[in-house]
Amino acid sequence: MNETYKLGIAIGEGKYASPSQCLLMCGFLVFEAKHADEDLRQYARRVLDAVFAAAAANGFRRSDLLETLMSKGERTPRILNLARQATAAIGDNLAFVRVIAQAGVRAEGGQ
Repeated sequence: MNETYKLGIAIGEGKYASPSQCLLMCGFLVFEAKHADEDLRQYARRVLDAVFAAAAANGFRRSDLLETLMSKGERTPRILNLARQATAAIGDNLAFVRVIAQAGVRAEGGQ
């Protein structure tokens, strides 16, 4: 794996998030952060679409349920588990970054 992504996806100020955390953050931006910049919300929507498509292509069949729970603002172990399953279907951190790059979003520090 590319050394850049061993710790996760850089989110700024030396902090990292797991792919599942990034996925849930995008869900928050799309469904709950109504006052966030519209460009940011559109990027987040593209990430959700790309991640759901990649996860489905690799056998994850619960994207609809995950998106529904995100849209309701659910914060339970169930939604975290589904997010982990979806991102695990894609692969490691680098594979996740490649999926979001295909959505036109570049991870900080990405190469």
